[in-house]
Amino acid sequence: MKFFIGGILAPFYPYLLLLALLFAQIDYDSREFEFVGVQHSDRIISEIKSETNLKIPSDSLGLAYKYLPPIDPIVFAKLQLSEIGKDEFIKNLDGITCYKNFPPNFANSRCDWWKINSENLIFSKTGIMDESYFEVYILKENQTYYLYLKIFTI
Repeated sequence: MKFFIGGILAPFYPYLLLLALLFAQIDYDSREFEFVGVQHSDRIISEIKSETNLKIPSDSLGLAYKYLPPIDPIVFAKLQLSEIGKDEFIKNLDGITCYKNFPPNFANSRCDWWKINSENLIFSKTGIMDESYFEVYILKENQTYYLYLKIFTI
């Protein structure tokens, strides 16, 4: 019986092997995912740290995160910063070099909570760092600082 099943499946071995390899290549980074809410704060901050070389202040609170794969992934993030954390974060952005040839508002429509109110904007920086395009916005709303971060792998 064992030989009989093996004999029937033998012509399909290359296809089964290819199918197994394809499934083996599916990983966490190939799926779109999103976290919204303070209950995901640690995970959001961990994801940002793994995607970038940015130093996130220790008192930051992750509020939202969206990952859009596959080839050149896009990351959207929203964090709450303290006033000291805001100043600390801004000091660490020297590695972002100016790059003006990137389309404005690129992919913003793919993230529902990505809303930058220019009236509350206190800081912004866009450019290239570590082979990625960065958009960094800090807003102040009701005495609270919010960091909006978009990263696009180039």
